[in-house]
Amino acid sequence: MTERAKIAGIFLYPIKSTAGIAVDEASLEPRGFAADRRWVVTDDSGEFLTARELPKIVGIRTEPHEDRLQMSAPGMPTIEAPIPDPRSRSTAARGNGVE
Repeated sequence: MTERAKIAGIFLYPIKSTAGIAVDEASLEPRGFAADRRWVVTDDSGEFLTARELPKIVGIRTEPHEDRLQMSAPGMPTIEAPIPDPRSRSTAARGNGVE
């Protein structure tokens, strides 16, 4: 007998550990869903930060656009960062820190 799985929902997390975005469909790439967990928050020394180290990170909301990622959090100004060329290996974007 073949068992089947049912997908109840798809959520993308453009920045690891931030609030998810519910989507009706997502493109699958070799590294997973397109735009999912492609960014990470780091401290000033470049160390990754997750909700374990910084619980407030889960309050960051992201809104991807074709050429930029918009980020907002309670009590903070909205910031945007350009979405890098997918052929590049890494890109750093700086903004106001979350305290």
